[in-house]
Amino acid sequence: MVQSLKAKLRRMPRGTDESPLRKTGRTHFGRWVVMERLCDEDGKPSSDELTVPYLLFTANIDGDEASYLRVLVERSPDDMHEIWSHCIGYRYTGDDAGLVAYLHANRIPTHLFFTPYPTATVGKVASAVNLRKAFIDFAVRSDGIAAADLRQSFFDWYRRQPGELTC
Repeated sequence: MVQSLKAKLRRMPRGTDESPLRKTGRTHFGRWVVMERLCDEDGKPSSDELTVPYLLFTANIDGDEASYLRVLVERSPDDMHEIWSHCIGYRYTGDDAGLVAYLHANRIPTHLFFTPYPTATVGKVASAVNLRKAFIDFAVRSDGIAAADLRQSFFDWYRRQPGELTC
């Protein structure tokens, strides 16, 4: 059973609009990890074996976890049911609300959390990344332009940039 879960996770789209995590529009970072054994402090496998494998899902998100889990399941229901159907206690109840309740009941709250940009949403981060790419393109195209012309080109370029330019 753990092999079919691992195979499903390997088949999941990554880095595309088809990714269940991207479909939420609220995931900064997320991943699933199948844990079959623990490691010692030095990173080497421990002699402590788990009695069953564990599925760990972790994510840095915008907003509250309850609404995030609901959106995650609503936008990728087949994938989410298939993934968590491998877990102890999962029961398909015929609707997505049962899975959301299962996930919420089995969460482990985070009490210590760090983020490099605590007020930036996924949209603002994406906008900043796009602005960076556009600026690099501008810099490459502007190589060798005289200073006075470069200044005017920069201001013209800057005015054409869409949206808010700060995180």
